Amino acid sequence: MVSMTTIATAGNVMPGALACLKKQGFAVSIIEGLWRAESESRIFLAEDPLILLGLVMFHDMRGDEWQPSDAEVDQFVALDQSRP
Repeated sequence: MVSMTTIATAGNVMPGALACLKKQGFAVSIIEGLWRAESESRIFLAEDPLILLGLVMFHDMRGDEWQPSDAEVDQFVALDQSRP
C-alpha cells in the first residue's frame, strides 16, 4: 500500500513556508499588513507566507509571462463554477 501525504492550509505550515522563502534567498518582511519577499530582481506581496511561497513558485514556473491565456481563464471559470 502506498502512503499518501496530505498537507492542508493551516497555521502549522506557515513557519515552514517562511523557512523555504529564506532558504531561497528572499528577505522577508511585513509591510502595511502584507508579507513581502524580496530578492535582487523580484518582489512578491501576499496575505501570508504560504501564499507568498506560492507566488514565488508560480513565477518560477511561468516566468515574466505569467498572465493566463484565454483557455486557462475558461478552464478556471468552469472549475470554479462547478463548486457546490
